[in-house]
Amino acid sequence: MPTPKPLPLHLSDVEREGLEKLIKRHTLSQQKALRGRIVLTADRVQNNSRVAREMKVELDTVRLWR
Repeated sequence: MPTPKPLPLHLSDVEREGLEKLIKRHTLSQQKALRGRIVLTADRVQNNSRVAREMKVELDTVRLWR
C-alpha cells in the first residue's frame, strides 16, 4: 500500500532566511540544526525519500520534521 504524498512545503523568503540564520548559530544544538536543514531541503525538494537521501537520515526522521 503506497504512503500518502507529503503536503507541499512552501517557505516564505523571511522564513527561509530565518531558518538559514538559525542553523548557522554556533550555540544551536546539532539536533535543532538538523531539523532546520531538513525543513529547508524539504522546501526545495518536495520528496521525502529524496530529502532523506540528500541529508543521509532515515525517512521517518524526514517525515517527522516535515
